Amino acid sequence: MRTVRRANLTDADALGSVEVRAWQAVHRGRLADEWLDALDPGERAEAWREELRDPGADRELHVVIDAGAVVGFAALGRTRDRGTTPTTGELQALFLTPDAWGRGLATELLDEVVDRAEELDFVELTTWVPEANERARRFFAERGWVEDGERAVTEHDGQRVERVRVRRPVP
Repeated sequence: MRTVRRANLTDADALGSVEVRAWQAVHRGRLADEWLDALDPGERAEAWREELRDPGADRELHVVIDAGAVVGFAALGRTRDRGTTPTTGELQALFLTPDAWGRGLATELLDEVVDRAEELDFVELTTWVPEANERARRFFAERGWVEDGERAVTEHDGQRVERVRVRRPVP
């Protein structure tokens, strides 16, 4: 049975594990193996725990559960990009464990987040996708997200990830 719901404090360990496993799978061969192997699910879980304890957090976390386990999550908030309007929301994260890929779970999670964006009166959503992640770029394109030409580079401990921004209207 599949379920999508708002994340809660008991999900923190799963969030840390999902995030690290997804990063390792997506970026293997693109970022240094030593760096990827050193990612710590416990550290990430603690960061998620702190955020989930904060009732005034600037974003919402949603999880997708399959067979009783959290296998993915998404973060939704106001855009952090300059030059956008207050009615622009941002899908700030979308991660699934590699064994959950290709099973429709990301679509269910994304649909829930888009519905929630409408409830929050966002008229548009953006997200940043690793440029080298063709699978993710295809996923968003197939769901009506369009690359808008914006590019950015983020750096994590010397590891560079080039990203492209995609956007779509909220129905």
